[in-house]
Parts: sequence; C-alpha cells; structure tokens
Amino acid sequence: MKTRSMLDRMKPKSLEGLLIAHFQESYKLAPKAAETICQDLVLTRSVFAHHPRDEGQIIHYAVSLGQSPSRSIKDCEMLPVKLTMVARDDLEYQAKHGLKELVKRVMARVAEEALRQGAALSTEDIAFLLRISDRTVKRYKKELAASGTIVTLRGDTADMGPASTHCSRVVELYLQGYPETVIAERLKHELSNVESYIRDFARVGVLLSEGYDAGSAGRIVQLSKGKVRAIQALYERLSSDDYYRQPVRKVLDMFRLKRRMVEKGAVL
Repeated sequence: MKTRSMLDRMKPKSLEGLLIAHFQESYKLAPKAAETICQDLVLTRSVFAHHPRDEGQIIHYAVSLGQSPSRSIKDCEMLPVKLTMVARDDLEYQAKHGLKELVKRVMARVAEEALRQGAALSTEDIAFLLRISDRTVKRYKKELAASGTIVTLRGDTADMGPASTHCSRVVELYLQGYPETVIAERLKHELSNVESYIRDFARVGVLLSEGYDAGSAGRIVQLSKGKVRAIQALYERLSSDDYYRQPVRKVLDMFRLKRRMVEKGAVL
C-alpha cells in the first residue's frame, strides 16, 4: 500500500484544494482547468477580500466538528478559522521558558481557538503550521497533558458535534481540579451549562460503572441516545487514561454519595 506524503494529505485542506474539488465535482471540469480557475479566484480574493483579524493571526481551513473519521478530507465540511500564531507576549515567554515551551504554548493556543470556532485541527495541521513533525506534535501533546493542559485535536473529536466537544473540554478541566466558575470563564460558557455537562457525565458514568449499557443508562437519566453515546466514549477514554483514572473515580464516588443522601431524604 502506497503511503501518501504530508503534502498530498494537506493539499485538499487548502483553499485551492477545496475550490479545485468543488469545480471538478460541480462543473465536471478537468483537473487542469479547475486548477487554473482556482488560481485566478485565489488571486482575486487576495487582492479584494478582507478578513478582520488581529496582528499575528492567520486564516487556516480546518475540518468542522462532527465529521466522520472515515470521510475523505475533500468530502468534509471545512471552516476558515483565525489562529493566533504570534501573540504580543510570545517573545517574552520564549526568553523566559525557551523555544520548545513556546511552540507547545502556540500549539495549545491554536487548537483551542479552532475548537471555539467550531473546527478541530489535526496532528498534521499542527505539524504544518508549526513546522514540526507529526511525532513531535504527539510528544508535545502528551507533555502538555501531563502538565495539566489538554490539547484537543481532530482525532479526539471525530464523530462528535460541538456540544459533545464542549462537554469533553468541561469535564477534562473539572477533573484537573478547576472550579466550575473558572471553567465557565475560561471556555466562555454559561455556568449553568458547565454544571449540566459535569452532572450528565457523572450520572451516566455512575450507571456505566455499575454495568448498565448505554441504552439503559439513557432511559434512566432521560438523555438522548447521541448524548449518552458521546458521554460513554468520553467516560471510556478518560477511565483508561492514567492521568484521569483516579479523578474520574473520585467524581463518581462523590456523585454516588450525594445520590444516597438524596434517597435517604438528607438535605444537600
């Protein structure tokens, strides 16, 4: 089986690649004709179009949330996202912590920015943007997780919509010890939504840990099948992660205790 190069895999995700695929599919143009028209359009866009963005930001096209991992990139919905490649205090941060830590900081920043705009960067997106290897991206991702910063990439969000992705981020931060109020402020969510994500995770997680299947758990807690399955996938991922296993157990034990107190008529 022939392995495609990074260039081959990244090309369909560029603006040119998206337009070429569109022209070929919609107008049945030959590849060369589609490419020529695309080049003219991109030139026109670069001269006349205006993308409001801050200094140090770029426009990058990423796969929108909820796209199946089995779907070819050229068939996925792509979104233009603004990514801050250079922030005002990056130079000072590099002087204090070194180049490697700066790269990790930018990696976490742009991944979070993409999520907030409804898209997810892939390992290859990060590698291309930061001019590092796929292997380095994966290593930095683990190092950041070990220090308490979770970087969510496309592989972590495949088959998940924006709501379940938000739930994942909220629960991960909560398991890291952040209070709900801080999580709400950090993720720009309503506090009530943050509390709801955590409560739903605990309710479903307790039932799954007690041997209930997803269908039974959904009927008991009265949540949709899609939401329960998303929580199940999150629960299984976090429970098998050495970093999160113990915090997950503590949260579920706490919820069980509260549930027993309610059943006994105690005032919480």
